[in-house]
Amino acid sequence: MQKELGASGVLVVIGALWGACAGETHVNVEVNGEIACDDQADCDAWGFGWECAGGACWCPEGTAWCCAQEPGSDSCNRACHPPGACTDEHHVDAPASCEIPEDCPGPASPRCGRPTCVENVCGLALAPEAATQRAGDCVVVKCSEKGEAFDAPDPGDVFNDGNECTIDRCDEVRMSIVNEPYPRGTAPESSGYCDGQGHWVGCLLNADCGHPELICSRGGSCILRHCEDGILSTLQGETAIDCGGPCDPCPSGQPCNQGTDCIEGVCSDNRCARAACDDEVRNGSEGDVDCGGPSCVPCGRKKRCAAHDDCASGVCSLGQCQEQTCGDGVKNGTESDVDCGGVCPPCGTHAARSETSASGEGT
Repeated sequence: MQKELGASGVLVVIGALWGACAGETHVNVEVNGEIACDDQADCDAWGFGWECAGGACWCPEGTAWCCAQEPGSDSCNRACHPPGACTDEHHVDAPASCEIPEDCPGPASPRCGRPTCVENVCGLALAPEAATQRAGDCVVVKCSEKGEAFDAPDPGDVFNDGNECTIDRCDEVRMSIVNEPYPRGTAPESSGYCDGQGHWVGCLLNADCGHPELICSRGGSCILRHCEDGILSTLQGETAIDCGGPCDPCPSGQPCNQGTDCIEGVCSDNRCARAACDDEVRNGSEGDVDCGGPSCVPCGRKKRCAAHDDCASGVCSLGQCQEQTCGDGVKNGTESDVDCGGVCPPCGTHAARSETSASGEGT
């Protein structure tokens, strides 16, 4: 089900949900966060206790969208309920007996708490949020009454791609990372310029070059005037018409003498070559030399990156791949689940958010 459902589509879903609640002991339909809203009134109209956040209706913090059974009733009331009121069955089985916590089943997600054994009775120690969080993913991982982990929007958890010519923010409706181009003009942090397409350049206008013999090229570099006269000037260092040497680099297939003559930085058999994952040059969509991007292998620690997926650890911060830790909110390294198992603590032993995950770019 998508957030873009129209009112009639939502009515059909809610009707089906209530029908299931009336006659079934378990309801699989999930609509928390799937109904769009413009303001709080849109959520109040349903009467389920939702709050409008990030363009969608969500249960308030500390509550869960679940089926709560009223005393003396055989039917459930599917809405946002406080802790202790939620069950997917019309009866609750007696808790299991135990001698130690390891005898007991843990929460649905090991990130949401741990099993307990108190006076030989199994229980759960649950947290409102997952023990560890991934920084810079625009979401906070919360925990339901059953210890299930689910994503909720967190507009303050912004991903910094390390590029001063992009504006980093979160799309609160889609819970996704956005790095939109900074407006064309002077770069906000350095002496260069932003081209309005997310790239740092050396100039935007001829006047930016500061010399009458220099002009600003289409690629945003200060070049000599012969680089745009439409004539092959080999004596001036051009390897093809108006490119190579002191001019803008040439596209693939054009003549070259060295890598700097080419856009992709690779000159093979005196021709500019296309980017490849083994050409020992950072080019194409790569995060760093021959790694990252959609085609090459993920990058290792301290390599450059523009997205979490560029990194083998799954963690990119301030334009650099980070080493995996037991508090980064990502399943990586030898972990058997997110931040547990392997060299990390056994799964289900987290009781609170770690100090590691609480620091960084977000929650």
